[in-house]
Parts: sequence; C-alpha cells; structure tokens
Amino acid sequence: MIALVVFILLQAVVIALMLLRRRQRHLIEEKLRLSEERYREVVECQSELVCRYRLDLKLTFVNEAYCRFFGRRREELLGVSFLTLIPEEKHAEIRGVVDALAKSCTPVLYEHQVMQADGSIGWMEWNDFAIVDEKGEVEEFQAIGRDVTQRHRALDALAESERNLAHATRLALLGELTASIAHEINQPLGAILSNAEAAEMLLSAGKTDQVAQILADIRRDDLRASEVIQHVRGLVGRKDPRLERLDVNEVVTRTLGLASAEAQRRAVRIETQLADGLPAIEGERIALKQVLLNLILNGMEAMSETPAVRRRMVVTTQASGPDWVEIAVFDSGPGIPEEKLGRIFDSFFTTKENGMGLGLAMCRSIVEAHRGSIAVENNPRGGAAFRLRLPANFGHKPAVRL
Repeated sequence: MIALVVFILLQAVVIALMLLRRRQRHLIEEKLRLSEERYREVVECQSELVCRYRLDLKLTFVNEAYCRFFGRRREELLGVSFLTLIPEEKHAEIRGVVDALAKSCTPVLYEHQVMQADGSIGWMEWNDFAIVDEKGEVEEFQAIGRDVTQRHRALDALAESERNLAHATRLALLGELTASIAHEINQPLGAILSNAEAAEMLLSAGKTDQVAQILADIRRDDLRASEVIQHVRGLVGRKDPRLERLDVNEVVTRTLGLASAEAQRRAVRIETQLADGLPAIEGERIALKQVLLNLILNGMEAMSETPAVRRRMVVTTQASGPDWVEIAVFDSGPGIPEEKLGRIFDSFFTTKENGMGLGLAMCRSIVEAHRGSIAVENNPRGGAAFRLRLPANFGHKPAVRL
C-alpha cells in the first residue's frame, strides 16, 4: 500500500515537472516570438537597408527599406541571390568579401555599385557581420546598408570640375608659350627648307654624293617639329587620364624641350642634374608635364628682374628613400617672402600682380592625386626651390582623379 502511494506521488511529481517545463518552454517561445516581433518592427521602421543572407548569397530576410530601394516586393527577393542586384563585373569582388567574412567572422565595411529601381547605377555602403551558432559556425550574415549614391556623384562632379580647371590651366600655359612654340617649330621648318634648297642645287649640278646626308637632316628636323606639335596636342587635349609607367628623367627632358625657346627668349640658362638608375613611377604623363611646365615658367618669370648673367635655373632628379623619386626646380630670383611661403599653394593666392592664384594650387592637386607631395623653400643663396616627391613603387596604382 505504501509503495503504491509512493508510486502515485512520484508520477504526480513527474507530471508536475513536465507541465512546468512545458510552461517554461512556452514562456520562452513566447518571449522569443515577442522579441522577434519587436526586432522586425524596429528593423522595418529603419530608413537604412537591412537584409540577411546565407553563404550562397541568397537572401533570407529584407526590410521594407530594402524593398523600396530596389523596387521589388519581398517575395521577389527572398531566396534569390543578392548578386542579381549588382552589376556583373562586381560579382567576383563581392564573393571575395563574403568569403573573407565567413573565415574571419570580423565585421566588414565596404562599398559597391548596385542597380537601382529606375535602372540607373547607384552606390551602397554596407556593414556586414556573421551570425554564428552555439558551435561558432556561421549560420548566415546580416548586412546594414546606406545609400551613398549622392556622395559618389558629388565626388564625380568635383573630379570633373578639377579636370576642367586643369584643362583651362594648360590652355593658359600654352598662351604664355605661344611665341616659344612658334619659334620651336620654325627652327626645324627653316632647316628643312634650307636643306631642300641645297638638295635642289646639288641635284641641278649633278652632285648626288651629299643628298643622302641632306635627306637624313630633313627627316631629323621633321621629327623634331612633329614632336613639338604632339606635345602641344597632348596639353590641349581633354582625354581621360591614363596611368602609365613613366621615366622621370624622360618627362623632365621633354618638358624642358617645350620650354627651351622661352628660356632663350628670357635669357635664362637651364641646367639639369638628372640621376641615373631612378625607378619608374606610375602616373599621368600630361598632368605631370603640366606641373613641371608651370614651375619652370614661374621660375623664369621670378627672374625677370634678375640681371641676365645671373638668370640660372637648375632642374634635378634623385631618389628620395627606397620608394620615392624627387624632382626639384631651383631659380635664382628674389625668392618668396617668408610670410607668403605657407600660403603659396592655396587657391586664389598669388604673388603675381596679374595672377589668378590657380597654377600652384592645381600643381598641388595633381601631385597629391599621384599620392605625392610638393613643397617650396627659399635657397640660402637666393631664389626659390620647389620639390616634388612621387611614389616609385610601380604597380600600386595611385588614386588619380584629374
């Protein structure tokens, strides 16, 4: 009898425990449900885009802002790879980001292009993080996105404005060089004419032994004139910036060739000290020529009041550490007043009576776009020195936006 009572009591206890556990589980599930509902309410009210996706990039959740941005209903998005919303050329890059996130489980912040509801290309900034289970394995990923299309459009508009300003500055430089360019072209053209007349005289006299040499001279002068014209066309043109491997000494030499006639007109003696074996740099040839040409012309103008016998300009190149190349332009003018040295590269600041204050500001913009730097100082012996430092690690593309 006692055993039966004990058995019944034990059964009652077991049943009570089962009911208690069921009640607790029910309460936990209810709390989870309420928590999930509150989470969804909060997420749905967000202006930022929120989504979840699996390792195969298929979406498992999207909020209302996500649907509005891409102009699609929720049922059209769930179970579909979000790569369908991204330009195809960016797919490999996005897969790489997700693979790295899956391995490290470290949140990542990145931007990429997306196809907007109206069919245009926009930009989104995403903050992605992994959601892991109790074993530390990745279950899925959550991403919070912010539309940054207007910021990118503003940057593009700014870059276009800088390109227009650079083009206008190049045209102004060519205006200053008009007489020099005409002289530079007239020299080989005059030599060609003289050689052609000499060849005609020799042929008329039946003397042909020197004609071959005359023809070689004509060809050389023709190439020289053609090179000058190509340089001018390059400065005038408005082509998109093209990064290429550049020999610093070659850029300096060609720029000096374009300015040589102007130096003769101003009675300026230009000397060069170009180091051998310099590493190549990566940059935009015409833009860097524009910088050098501006500095050279500024230096010549600074020496306009200097006695002719002392008008000397020195252009040097040298390595500056293992990963940098330096170009320096020295003049023998009066130098720059100390109170103006700190503002010399500011926009609309000028030391010239009729200057606009855009030339040196544009030089700094171009050099910094090449991830370099430009500085100025006064020489102890007189005159000013401008120094350009450019990265020499070819293969690491600079962020040129000209």
